[in-house]
Amino acid sequence: MLQNKPNPFDESTIISFLVNGPASDYNARIIITDLQGKMVKEIPVAVKEGMNEVLYEHGYNVAGTYLYSLYINDHVIATKKMVFAN
Repeated sequence: MLQNKPNPFDESTIISFLVNGPASDYNARIIITDLQGKMVKEIPVAVKEGMNEVLYEHGYNVAGTYLYSLYINDHVIATKKMVFAN
């Protein structure tokens, strides 16, 4: 999983991850949480071999630090931090 871009950002950001090899039968999702662990958003992802990108639009007037995690087949693959700035 790569760092979201841009970071910090205003209205939306792109979350990317790379899949090496065949990607069939993957049940994938990105889960965004606040630092207390409260889920903010769950985004289902259609996984393909190679680079995968998800656009996350949180809107304006949201500030703070959040975490985003990639889950594949209900296992956490990676977690990264992102910053929302006004």
